Amino acid sequence: MKEYPKIQSIFKRDEKTRRFFEGRYSLPEFEFLKDNKWVATEKVDGTNIRVMYDYMLGSESPELLTVKFGGKTDNAQIPLLLIKRLEEIFTEDKIREVFGETPVCLYGEG
Repeated sequence: MKEYPKIQSIFKRDEKTRRFFEGRYSLPEFEFLKDNKWVATEKVDGTNIRVMYDYMLGSESPELLTVKFGGKTDNAQIPLLLIKRLEEIFTEDKIREVFGETPVCLYGEG
């Protein structure tokens, strides 16, 4: 699986203090959106989560698709309570109902 990519901040940052320069957009796309009716938030604290629906190691048989969870990297540690909740939400039956035999990787926050 690929690593979860970095998300671009809306505003430019001061290189020394790492504080944002409000009103100085990091990309022209963000400046374009400034007068549109949008609500945007910056991630304060969270855990990057990947929900992977993929073939079991060494198999490409549709019967062997399985649900696995990961963080930003394959070595990330996920709190046990969060793993248990993910297992309740993303059951193999639910994922198979939506994606069938197509392997997918969903990205989100825990």
